[in-house]
Amino acid sequence: MILEEVGSVNAQHQCKSRKIGSLLSHSLHRNAHNEPLKLYECDLCEKYYSNASSLYSHKRQRHDTRRPHECNVCHKRFMFQHQLSGHIAIHAEEKSFQCDVCGKCFSTQFYVDTHKRKVHSSKAPEDMQHVCKICKKRFRYTFLLSQHLSVHTGEKRYRCELCEKRFRLAAHLYSHKKEVHSESRPHVCSVCNMAFKSKCVLDRHQKALHSSEKPHTCSFCGMRFSFAGNLGNHMKCHSNERRYKCPICLKKFKWSSSLYEHRRVCGVKAERTFGCELCGKCFLTPAVLKSHMKSHITEKPIKCSYCEKCFRDERLLNSHLLVHTNYRPFECKMCISRFKVRSELTKHMKLVHSPNVYKCSVCDKNLKTKSNLRNHQIRLHSSCEKSFQCDICEKYFWDKGDLKKHYRTHSVEKEFTCADCGKQYSSISLLKSHVILHTDEKAFQCNVCKKVLSSMPVLKQHMLDIHSKVRPFSCPYCGLAFARKAKLIRHRYFHYSVRYTCKYCSNPFKTYPVYKRHLLEVHNEGTWYSCEICEQKYVFRCQMNKHLSVHSDVLPYVCNECQKPFKSSYGLHCHKIRHAGIKQYGCIICNEMFFMKTDVRKHYKCHM
Repeated sequence: MILEEVGSVNAQHQCKSRKIGSLLSHSLHRNAHNEPLKLYECDLCEKYYSNASSLYSHKRQRHDTRRPHECNVCHKRFMFQHQLSGHIAIHAEEKSFQCDVCGKCFSTQFYVDTHKRKVHSSKAPEDMQHVCKICKKRFRYTFLLSQHLSVHTGEKRYRCELCEKRFRLAAHLYSHKKEVHSESRPHVCSVCNMAFKSKCVLDRHQKALHSSEKPHTCSFCGMRFSFAGNLGNHMKCHSNERRYKCPICLKKFKWSSSLYEHRRVCGVKAERTFGCELCGKCFLTPAVLKSHMKSHITEKPIKCSYCEKCFRDERLLNSHLLVHTNYRPFECKMCISRFKVRSELTKHMKLVHSPNVYKCSVCDKNLKTKSNLRNHQIRLHSSCEKSFQCDICEKYFWDKGDLKKHYRTHSVEKEFTCADCGKQYSSISLLKSHVILHTDEKAFQCNVCKKVLSSMPVLKQHMLDIHSKVRPFSCPYCGLAFARKAKLIRHRYFHYSVRYTCKYCSNPFKTYPVYKRHLLEVHNEGTWYSCEICEQKYVFRCQMNKHLSVHSDVLPYVCNECQKPFKSSYGLHCHKIRHAGIKQYGCIICNEMFFMKTDVRKHYKCHM
């Protein structure tokens, strides 16, 4: 009779969200819905419970330091023997518990039940009756809905006593303490002996670094990943989609972290509260301050065995070692070009194969990068003048960055020093070009005139400016033709640009030598450089040194083709132009081309 009554209770008493196995379980479960009074308070953490047994279990598990049962593998300690028995199954290689739905195996039955509840359980509306009123998301249990509501309220109840960081859930706080503040690292990698605080981090480490299996491949650049999540983050690099939008200024971002940093300063008068203790510079966010602190690290203990260059860690050294080999593992899928490092491939894909995505609103010109668009609009369409002036040579620049680079040319101290000859340079690019000349002196030699240049960009400009016979860009004022448009733009400044103004009489001047001569002749400011033989005066010392060759019988400059000697390099240069057949000066009336500007002036007399 008693069994029948219990059976009838089990049959008729069923919660809407789950089935109850026994009468006692059913009565305990109903208390969760009835919200009973929590009269039992823990005297250690001030947490309340509805019955004495729950309070007793809480004290045993949270506040009792006696944990006599220890795992022999990871040395984790437990209070009860059954907890240790369930934990040992994690270290077993054999996974004997199988899911009857998908066939996946697990080390314990508890993991099987959790897997089935999360993956294979029904998500029908009748099974998930708890609905969030804000975002309409549905949940199976009330406590899951309560946890979810903290996402909208922003409340973080759980605080870490060690670093004052706050969390929404107690599980997040527990994981934070275990991974950040715990000193024990029981999980050791069998390949590299690196220790970790949790087994899941060890598994990810072994799969990412020591496993050759990378099943997730990027369809754009062919890069392979061990995890699907890493591939998903990587795909954002190939997309122009900006999913994250600021609700205040409507600015869009590609990454959620960028939106997070932006929201901290958007709509408010941001103060740079995060200051560097070494140089006193202040920043808006701690992330930017952390990146800045790396610039103060001067200790570089790891040295390259080839060039003795030093690095802060082995990761930077491994990337650098590819420079000393011919191994180019990163291949472009479109033009079969190969690169030593991934950053070069990424830059190549963006500049060469990506469509021009930045369009000028004035002239509809397409540019590849945002910085190129900004420089294009400032230099061509902006009405403002060059407002940044050098204090030393009074030269003007468009922006502060160009002025900062220019100041390096006046600096006595040069940061980058060659390890072989001790020669110093103001930039790392100049030092790299110089180091190449130590291995091959003719690395940047012109094949036409055999002149040795300092770097590859300078050699390319030399080939275009001196030896190119194709000169499509012609000056409308003087008829001078150029192979590069940049050279023409620079040349046109001399016709209509006023760069220097006299501080005494306000007269304008186009070039610095003319301005300097005006100060000497009119206002008697500065020093003349006079020739001791003919007393000819010059503004600069270099002009006087060139003039001294006129009084000498030495002809140091010899043509490689006809062996004709010259006193000056300029005379040899004009002579080589005739050998090369380059006519860079044109008549603006009849478009006839000439070798020298003096030839054009003689030709103008025919039209007069």
